[in-house]
Amino acid sequence: MCGLSRRIKKALAFVVTIPAFAQTGSVVISQVYGGGGNTGAPLRADFIELFNRGGNSVDLTGWTVQYASASGITWDGTVLSGIIQPGQYYLVQESLGTVGAPMPLPDAVGGINLSATSGKIALVAGTLQLSGNAPSGAQVIDFVGYGSATAAEGTPAPSLNNVTAILRHLNGCTDTTTTPPISLRAGQPLAIVRQLSTDVLCH
Repeated sequence: MCGLSRRIKKALAFVVTIPAFAQTGSVVISQVYGGGGNTGAPLRADFIELFNRGGNSVDLTGWTVQYASASGITWDGTVLSGIIQPGQYYLVQESLGTVGAPMPLPDAVGGINLSATSGKIALVAGTLQLSGNAPSGAQVIDFVGYGSATAAEGTPAPSLNNVTAILRHLNGCTDTTTTPPISLRAGQPLAIVRQLSTDVLCH
């Protein structure tokens, strides 16, 4: 952390920034899984899933999903393309391993190595790389912190492991910023089931 003393590092470890920037939009981060390909993993790749909880289609072309470590200030991104219809999911495959079942056909492919336990994910309307612990701006459409993340909407979602994912309640329909966050929970990763599902109606 750029030469900070051990004492300051210890203090910062308990600080969680609550961003006020994430927009209440129709497309949300509905699932995050970082244990793909690890020992005991049910699926072979890390992934980020998006969900359109609104009533209109959204063109994701030129948007990105971006990741930083739990206390990180540098971000890595995957560029998206295509249209996500109302009630549909959008699967972004990230780092690929060798353990677990093959992934269903993704909508976008990147190479980000997500942490299996803690991290930060942002959905960004653009390709500009984010920076800082809790980046702000109207381009940040949704934001999820999990585990020991130092930034989140409300309190970070639970820590994960090789067999659990962050799941948004009501199949992705819930989007609140309460503390603790009632929108997110830990559970079995559902990439294959979700990709084969019919439209989910939130309204």
